Amino acid sequence: WPLFEAGQTAAFSRAIAARIRQALSETPDISAVVLAQASMMGAADYLVDVTVPVLSSPQLAVDRAMEIARS
Repeated sequence: WPLFEAGQTAAFSRAIAARIRQALSETPDISAVVLAQASMMGAADYLVDVTVPVLSSPQLAVDRAMEIARS
């Protein structure tokens, strides 16, 4: 979090991605990653090669809101 607060968002995203990669290697039965905070969304850019889906709850919320608005 200190990286994010210092405005070092790319470093923050890389740190989040590194921790996710560690968790994926330590726990092979993980079936998806959910980036639950808007501040974590940038980590997805560093996880494009992982074998599980990487979901972003803010993006999912926007997608759902657009579906509702269109109906």
